[in-house]
Amino acid sequence: MVRDASTRISKYKAKIDADVVRARISALSDHMKTGQETKQTEVTNVQSQVREILDNHGIASVFSAPYMACALELYRLSKRYTGQTLEKEAKIALDKWYARGLNAEVLIDIAGLFGI
Repeated sequence: MVRDASTRISKYKAKIDADVVRARISALSDHMKTGQETKQTEVTNVQSQVREILDNHGIASVFSAPYMACALELYRLSKRYTGQTLEKEAKIALDKWYARGLNAEVLIDIAGLFGI
């Protein structure tokens, strides 16, 4: 059964009520901060490792942005998928970045950071 528009609107208004949102954020605040600290540490480590790979391949800093974007995409995929699904999704991503002109050897090394 499809809900009518007025029901959807009233539920949305209740969901975004400032007091409701404030209470939800207050209750989850510590967990959110811990999760954010953990993820930022992981991302910083990934970026440092990618910078090392780029340095080893002689890629100048001005050309690092697309490689970093690729690494972050692979990081996201590695947190979402495993096994064959991860391999397939990573291949799609790597093919995309290769088609954009990135060096295949560098891409393979970056994928290796995630066990791909």
